Amino acid sequence: MPAPLFLITVLLLLLLTHPTLSYTPNLTTKSPTTRRNLLQSTLPLITLPFLPSSSLASEPDVLRSRQLTQSLKYLKSQSQSVQAADYVTVKAAFRTPPLDVIRKNMRGSGLSPPSQKAYDTFITDIESLDNKLTRNIRYKESNAIVEDWRKACDDLEKFIEVEGLNGVTVEGTE
Repeated sequence: MPAPLFLITVLLLLLLTHPTLSYTPNLTTKSPTTRRNLLQSTLPLITLPFLPSSSLASEPDVLRSRQLTQSLKYLKSQSQSVQAADYVTVKAAFRTPPLDVIRKNMRGSGLSPPSQKAYDTFITDIESLDNKLTRNIRYKESNAIVEDWRKACDDLEKFIEVEGLNGVTVEGTE
């Protein structure tokens, strides 16, 4: 836990547990003063500066590389479902962390041009595969998805390489 967040937590606990501290309510409110009211009114203001940003580009490289490599590992772990043509499971995998974080939060996040191009290629492949999965589920079509899935895995690996995170090894991806 970061030091500022730790201090805020300790101060809040002291405030909430100390019997002699009181809170003067706003005179326009008719609700009684309670610790719950105090916490509800001050907690958002205190914690707002410490909340993580939604952009992956602003996170440290270690966290971003971990998220990318976890996404690659998770995508490759779907190989049995892809081989078995379990379309529902593969489609659900695109909407669960860590893949959904990569899909949503890196759009327009200030990537370098080569990284943006590699990312766009990966997203195009994922969206194409997602569309095929939807058609297979909804219309009972039997479009082959194995090659598209492999291409998406390769493009994510390329994106990680272009990002300069290729020194990070991912266990169980082969």
